[in-house]
Amino acid sequence: MKINFLANFEKVTINAIVPAVQYEANLMLQTMNDEAIAKQDKIISNQKGGYSEDEIKVAKDKKSKLEAANAELVIANAELEPRYKSTLEVVTSANNGHVSNDLVAFRNILRLVACSDNSKFFRYAIITDVDFSTFYDLFEKCHSIDGDFDDNGMRVYLNQAWNTHKDIKAEIEKILKKMFSLVADSDLTKKVTIRFNKTDLGILHECYVTGLTVSAKKDKNGEVVVGDYKFRTVITRKKDKDGNDKFEGDKFKELIAKIAFGKLYA
Repeated sequence: MKINFLANFEKVTINAIVPAVQYEANLMLQTMNDEAIAKQDKIISNQKGGYSEDEIKVAKDKKSKLEAANAELVIANAELEPRYKSTLEVVTSANNGHVSNDLVAFRNILRLVACSDNSKFFRYAIITDVDFSTFYDLFEKCHSIDGDFDDNGMRVYLNQAWNTHKDIKAEIEKILKKMFSLVADSDLTKKVTIRFNKTDLGILHECYVTGLTVSAKKDKNGEVVVGDYKFRTVITRKKDKDGNDKFEGDKFKELIAKIAFGKLYA
């Protein structure tokens, strides 16, 4: 299968797109390495005293290798940068008479292409800022553990939930346009519009819930008290120190990236 958004498959086009994809791949690798370094730093600091000297030594060695790998990636991107910037300029300077192609959307597309070489990249592919609160509220209406189920375990949707599914579809369409649309042809790329069909939306719903948690504690008499069951979901809501809702949805973006990935190939 070939990438379907290229203007053509001439050598000059390939020689412009491939370095840009590699540049974004290197940035994602750096992010992965930075996260791994942070994990090693926790072991090295050993604040709770739970790690042995050997474990700390191993962590230091891993950190050194990760830092060396990042240094090599910086050098590689320094060499790629002129072609990378030139490619971005060609694509983002194209316009349809009203607006130009969006830089972040094109970078998302380049990152999606890079996922073909490393499936871990899906987690980092979408760099678009997303307000997850709306999606959280809508999906919770459809996937609440307190919802109605029949005797066979099938969820029974009320009219409100049916309408909510439509609202989710509309919000997904809007966010996909923001994430991946190229509104104008350029010398290197065609227009890009990614849409989710009913199967794609079904996957999104099926994968929204990722697991189950249950709380349990012992009372003053030593008896086990079972608490609430809660779904684990790709969007989470927590309270910050000031009591305000804080939403995290990196797994949601990763899920969207995985579904959108196949849309870039013919």
